[in-house]
Amino acid sequence: MKKYLYPILLILVCVQMGFAQKIMQIETVNKARSIRLHQGETLVFQLRDPNPIWEEAIMNDFDVEKQTVTLGFQEFKISEIAAIKLPKHRFAQVMGAQFIIFGISWTAATAIGDFWYKDDVNWTTAAIISGTSIPLGFLMLRPKKVKLGKRKRLRVLDISYPGSPEDLN
Repeated sequence: MKKYLYPILLILVCVQMGFAQKIMQIETVNKARSIRLHQGETLVFQLRDPNPIWEEAIMNDFDVEKQTVTLGFQEFKISEIAAIKLPKHRFAQVMGAQFIIFGISWTAATAIGDFWYKDDVNWTTAAIISGTSIPLGFLMLRPKKVKLGKRKRLRVLDISYPGSPEDLN
């Protein structure tokens, strides 16, 4: 079985290198790292309108020459997009939910201990613990809003590997 694994992986890597990849990335001034958005992802965005609303659509295609993105069935210039909401990482979502559950269960355990078992409970400690963990959990669940302007911009790129069929034409 092992003798077939390496040739199959080599073939898959070679086939993958033959395809071009179009991405949209958010660049920040004086930062080397950029946030990459790929085709098929859901984008929550705001257009440059007098009364902007948050819209949600799937990114179907990118056009590098015209610097446009096809969202759903409409094509937009990337210069028309004013802001983007980026979802949190999976770890932050899980930890945010756990902080909220911890704060609620700490308050419930304190209330049960005070009222049911007639224990001497320090409510200020319980309020501090619950009052910090629940808002922290909600902050971790909130999506990150990126406003595009002077310091941040969108670009559509075509990342193709050398020797791909698109380069030969």
